[in-house]
Amino acid sequence: MMKLQKGIVWVYTAVFAFVAAGGVLTGMYALSGNVVEAHNSVATHITFRTIQRFGNCACRDPCDPWDIDVCLQASKPATAMSLLLISHNLEVQGAPLYLLNLARILQHMGYIVAVASSEHGALYTAYANAGIEVNICSDTACFINLMRQNTVSVVNTLFLTPVIWAAAQHAHPLKVIWVIHESDRLTYQDAFPEIASHDVFELPQYVVFVSCETAQLYMDVNTGNFRVIHGFVNPELERWGRQFAAAANHTAMHQHAKWGHQKKRSMLRARLGASKDSIVITVVGTICYRKAQFPFVKAIHHVFNTRPALKQRVLVLLIGDDDPPSIESQLIRKYIRQHHLTKNVLFVNSHMTANEMLHAADIHWSNSLSESFPLNILEAMVLGVPVVSSQVHGLNELTNTESASTTTYPPGNSGALIDTMLTVLNDTHRPELRRMAEAAYQHVHAHFTSQHAVTRWHAILSSMQT
Repeated sequence: MMKLQKGIVWVYTAVFAFVAAGGVLTGMYALSGNVVEAHNSVATHITFRTIQRFGNCACRDPCDPWDIDVCLQASKPATAMSLLLISHNLEVQGAPLYLLNLARILQHMGYIVAVASSEHGALYTAYANAGIEVNICSDTACFINLMRQNTVSVVNTLFLTPVIWAAAQHAHPLKVIWVIHESDRLTYQDAFPEIASHDVFELPQYVVFVSCETAQLYMDVNTGNFRVIHGFVNPELERWGRQFAAAANHTAMHQHAKWGHQKKRSMLRARLGASKDSIVITVVGTICYRKAQFPFVKAIHHVFNTRPALKQRVLVLLIGDDDPPSIESQLIRKYIRQHHLTKNVLFVNSHMTANEMLHAADIHWSNSLSESFPLNILEAMVLGVPVVSSQVHGLNELTNTESASTTTYPPGNSGALIDTMLTVLNDTHRPELRRMAEAAYQHVHAHFTSQHAVTRWHAILSSMQT
């Protein structure tokens, strides 16, 4: 376990508490060479349908949304199957949140789910509330012992590479799925040199990536067991999204939902000190170098200097700050004080409140330098909030490129960031933002729902049942 802890410390130090984020899962594809071939192991009569093509990665959806009920009929495990989900921590961060959503939906499907983590954290309570057992392991032997007691183990992120090695060396074969979120593989190779070769990747029965674009970065080590399973948000958030859409459409049967949404939005904005004319921007994620919140704050300051009237209207919520604040957070706080931005930029300690704050948002913004399949963007789209984002991995799959459902710009380009701000913060651009939000809403509810995830996960797990 010493190597595991050392690797985690090194990577966190190198990239200011770098945490891989992503979504959970909706489409399962087997990767061969530069093409992604879909597997339809649930209902062979369902027609394949091409949904997206980008670069050299072609994805086909094995379950047409119109036939989703047919798919779901086959989505319960034939017999009780015990699953162990292993996380590198239980903090409120992208990859651990992904595992929490996955645990909940697998439990709902009828699987017996337990969780193990190398560190305690805030998500422990969320698991406990769901009735899911959580084990804290201080060494690799503890993980292996728990893995022996379960049918299949799902190991989450590159941080747990040592657990993959240890499982392969066990006297009795252990069934393992390794889920990889990290799109910046080179950053991790110094801590985990094993990922430079195919040896470690051939050990699990399946290596699951959360986006095709990320999988392409590992294609040189593909030994035939690679799969891509896209992200989804929890069913409760999906229901909220449908209520908000109904409210926006002013349908008589949803007037109660409309009233409830407007009341909650008004109360939240009042609590934040935001008026009807304010432009509330949510920025979700651990405050760190990779998420690039500091360049975002500097850019908004530049925009205020260019268009002073905007300073009276724009309110930025940085959601996901640590307690105590990280080094990056401290630098941002100092900059905000120096440039008199304390009324324009507010910190929110935990992004467990992100979904609530999205009720008050006019724009959701992601300025990350790298992602794999950004869950926070998916959540905003599900709720119909306009999204502006740097062009990171997974965004092509997540957005509907044909209808331009998201405003994007190159990551790490401060000039492009400022130009984008000047455009989208202009009142004349607001109708276009709403149009894109509607296109995004329709796209994600068609392709990235928890119902889709039920089918895909059942397919991959049922193949490991014998």
